[in-house]
Amino acid sequence: MLKNILITASNGDLAEAVTGVLEDSFPEINIFGCESGDLWPAKALIKDIFKVPRGDSLDYITKINKIVKINKIDLIIPCSDTELLSFSLAKRNGEIKCKILMPNCELVNIFSDKYLSSEWLRKNNVASPKTCLLTAALVQDLPLIIKPRFGSGSQGIYKVNSQELLAGLKVEYGDTYVAQEYLDYPDHEYTCALFKMSNVTRILIMKRRLDAGRTVVAEIIKNDEVELLLMNLIKITNLNGLLNVQLRFTDNGPKIFEINPRVSSTVKMRHMLGFCDLVWSIKSIKGERVPGFNKNLRGAIY
Repeated sequence: MLKNILITASNGDLAEAVTGVLEDSFPEINIFGCESGDLWPAKALIKDIFKVPRGDSLDYITKINKIVKINKIDLIIPCSDTELLSFSLAKRNGEIKCKILMPNCELVNIFSDKYLSSEWLRKNNVASPKTCLLTAALVQDLPLIIKPRFGSGSQGIYKVNSQELLAGLKVEYGDTYVAQEYLDYPDHEYTCALFKMSNVTRILIMKRRLDAGRTVVAEIIKNDEVELLLMNLIKITNLNGLLNVQLRFTDNGPKIFEINPRVSSTVKMRHMLGFCDLVWSIKSIKGERVPGFNKNLRGAIY
C-alpha cells in the first residue's frame, strides 16, 4: 500500500505541478508537504504542511524522519536539488528508511554536480559540450556559459563574451561555478524525460522555448539521433527511476548539457500530453502494472 506522500519544497513551482498530478491521478492518496520558508502559499494547495530546516542543515533529515514516523509517510518526492542531495546521503548512510522518488544515490551525486556530470559524460563517450571548473576556463574558449556547479534553473547563469567578465566571475565565484562551451543553437533546445521502472522503458523528447529560464512552449517531436542518445544513456546508467535531460541539437548532432536526477518542472506539461511518468513511477512503487501509453504522442503545451 501507498497511502501517504510527502512533497518537499512545497512553495515551489515543481511541488505545485507534482501536487496537481497526484490530485488528478490518485485521489485516494493523502498529500503532505514540508517547506523551509514561510508556509504560504503552499497551504493553499496542501492542507498538512510542516516547517523544516533548509535541506543542507544538519538536522534536516532528523526533522524529516519525525514527520515520516508521525504521519506514516510511505513515499517522499524531493522537489529541490539541495534536499535531493541530503536524501541521497541519508539513504547511503542508512539514516532514512522511507521510500524516496529518485534514481540510485550514485547517479544523484554525479548529476547534481555539473562538473562531475561533464566528466562522467566524457568518460562514457556521451556527446556533450566541453565543460571545466570556472578557474580553468580559457579566454580562447569564449563565448562560454558560466553557471553554478550545483542546482538547476536559470538563476546565476551568464553568457560570457569578454575576457574582463570572465576574469571578474572567476574572482567572484571560483570553482563553485563551471564554464561550459556555448552551443549556439538556441532554436534547437530540447527537454527530454527518461523513465525506466519495472522493466518498462520510455522516453519523451520535447522541443522547447524558454522565457526567463522557464519552459513556456513544449512540443513533442520525434528524432532518431536524440532517441538513440537517450536510450544509450538509460543503458549505461542502469536507470531505475526518472531523469530529465537538457540538450541542444548541433551541426554535429545532439549534445547533452545538463541532467537533472529528479522530477522535472515540466512534469505536468508532460502529464497533460499523455506522458505520465510520475503516475507510472508511483504505480511501479505500489507494485502495480505500469499502464500503457501512446508511443506516437503528438501535441504542444503553451
